[in-house]
Amino acid sequence: VRTKSDSHYKGGMIYNDGKLYLTNSTRELVVVDAKIGVVLWRYTMPDVSKSQPVLHKNIILVMTISNDLYAFDKNTGALLWQNDGLEETLAASRDIAPIVHDGKVLIGYSSGQFVAINASNGEEIWEINLSREGENIPGFIPVSLESQPIVEGQNVYLTSGNGFLFKINLADGQILWQKKIHDIQSMNKAGNTLFVTTNAMQVAAVSEKDGSIVWATNLFVDPKNNSKKLVQLLTPVVINDQLFVAASDGKLYQFDARDGKLTNTIDISKDAKYLTITD
Repeated sequence: VRTKSDSHYKGGMIYNDGKLYLTNSTRELVVVDAKIGVVLWRYTMPDVSKSQPVLHKNIILVMTISNDLYAFDKNTGALLWQNDGLEETLAASRDIAPIVHDGKVLIGYSSGQFVAINASNGEEIWEINLSREGENIPGFIPVSLESQPIVEGQNVYLTSGNGFLFKINLADGQILWQKKIHDIQSMNKAGNTLFVTTNAMQVAAVSEKDGSIVWATNLFVDPKNNSKKLVQLLTPVVINDQLFVAASDGKLYQFDARDGKLTNTIDISKDAKYLTITD
């Protein structure tokens, strides 16, 4: 959890059709001609951006720390629509950009709202208040998304700051199931199984059908490591029934994805940020 006054807010950059769209921890969205470096247009928002821009057809989406989502025409910079979430005094520790699927913008605010919006006109389709699903104190603990949502078919899987994993129907926002799992760091899906990692150095397999735990394996930090930094477990990757999880303390763990048995531990560089595997 971070307060707005002392947080470092991230931005990002995307490229499309010869243009760069940038947000950089300021109130501005800046569009630059990628070939000659000239600013084509810029838009000053009421508050600071908190994630990189997202492109959908002719629309650029930008979210701010005040839980507002802005949609701009990518060519002219005209504001097409905006969606205003409930503002929170505390800012979330994760910066999850909105995602677009089948004409719907899916966005999670630190107020606990998870909203589906019509991408073309900005009309809300449905909304869920994730903060109602736990014992958090309203207005004190931000219930933001804790990992990148996974959209597959007509369902979206997401994790919340109050310790829940959800499966939600995209058509109407109905919660199909929810599972209490504390402090989820990352999540991925392979076949009929969701794989999650937690702050408690656990890796677990969860059934996509009903949210039941298929297996859970505990990892242990080297007792010789005196660092007080939280060990980050990166997004799990599955290849041929083998599950790989990289950790920021310089370990790559390999599991049997079917039963969670730890089969190998490999030394890698410390403070890894991404695990990339190519075929």
